[in-house]
Amino acid sequence: MSELYEDEFFEEGAKDDLSDVTESEEMPSDGWYRTKVLSISTRPTKKGADMRTATLKIMGTGHEAKEFFAIGVEGRGGGIARRRYRTFARCCGIEELDGKFSFSTSDIEGADLYARFEQEKQEGYGPSLKAREFRPITEEPDDVVDTGTHPDDETPF
Repeated sequence: MSELYEDEFFEEGAKDDLSDVTESEEMPSDGWYRTKVLSISTRPTKKGADMRTATLKIMGTGHEAKEFFAIGVEGRGGGIARRRYRTFARCCGIEELDGKFSFSTSDIEGADLYARFEQEKQEGYGPSLKAREFRPITEEPDDVVDTGTHPDDETPF
């Protein structure tokens, strides 16, 4: 049987084969990882404040993590988000010029940097990875997790 919804045709009974998919995937352990900025998106928070979302590829793991910077929020939380976003941008290679620290989000897409991740658990959700600290690619931490891959092996750019 098939049905018509708003000029779109849907067929029932589509076959899907998910035999090679596991329901739980091993999360990377806590620690420092080399990452690549895949994208930066601009969208509002639930209350309409300006926010940036960075998607980071955690090299050698097959995992990605999202970092949220609610830079338009007022008060202490917004101040923390703006400082954290500035640190993130500096670690992506953005430099202050003539007293200005101004850039386009496209300036940091594709950048390599180190991030220290921790697993974070929230009630009602599975664990996620949260970046606790960032470092420029030129300042490799002593304890970077060895993922067994060369940094250029997975470069999507």
